[in-house]
Amino acid sequence: MWMHSWLSSSSPSPPQLDIKVAQTHLRRLLEPLVAVDGPAALTVGDDALVGTSVDDPMVTAVEAPLHQSLCQQYEAAPGSIEIDPVALVDILAAERDDGELAQLSYVPEESTLRLALPSFVHTQPVDIDETVERPDVDGSPDSVTTYHARDDLAHVLEYFSDHSSVVACGYDKTEDECYVEGVPMGKTVPEATTRYRCPHEQVANSSTPESVRSAFSTAKLGAIVDAVPSETVVRVDYAEAFPIRLAWDLTGGRGIEDGTLTGVTALLAPYEVPDSTAAE
Repeated sequence: MWMHSWLSSSSPSPPQLDIKVAQTHLRRLLEPLVAVDGPAALTVGDDALVGTSVDDPMVTAVEAPLHQSLCQQYEAAPGSIEIDPVALVDILAAERDDGELAQLSYVPEESTLRLALPSFVHTQPVDIDETVERPDVDGSPDSVTTYHARDDLAHVLEYFSDHSSVVACGYDKTEDECYVEGVPMGKTVPEATTRYRCPHEQVANSSTPESVRSAFSTAKLGAIVDAVPSETVVRVDYAEAFPIRLAWDLTGGRGIEDGTLTGVTALLAPYEVPDSTAAE
């Protein structure tokens, strides 16, 4: 088993959290958790707030860090807080003046999480000491790494969402190119297929000895990509029968290429395509 379920752990004292941060950064922390749509928690650290969500130990998971360097105020003591990210994202979306700061704080006396915006104040009851851990996945020696413009990748997946519930991501050794293509489902004789060929410069390493190809839910992969900020470079690692790994900088841009303190990482397990519908 290469993925682990989320685990509970206890902290010696209640967490403390009182931060002021740009609404954009807070929204970019929470939106990937909503995309995964599983149990979600904030892990409070001395220098970062880490959001994690795991839908199913064999399906999707994401981990997103908000480093204290992005916050105008960061007062915290270690611990974990189970949250409802959907409600928090909804309030951020309703706020018209998103240029102002958001204040996110935990009130121990009431066991509530409080989000204060210029026009809205939201509180939600929360449990503490519940840690949602992103599964550990060993890398494959035959993995391929590619870099994509988020907007291009989102456009490709939007197209395929209207044509196929499953897409395959792969590397074709013969053509020396990576691709995304629809996977015909429920047909003993394959239908016509469409392949999107990634620009050649997006292949970071093509030294894998063999071609690789894995299938994924179009909707789940699309939801993760939609949570990436626009005009952001996404690093994608994939291999035969392994989860696809997507990583990007929470602050946007090309930061994931050079290393960043705010790297968001999402995992999506392969979709098991019946042999009768698998591509030849």
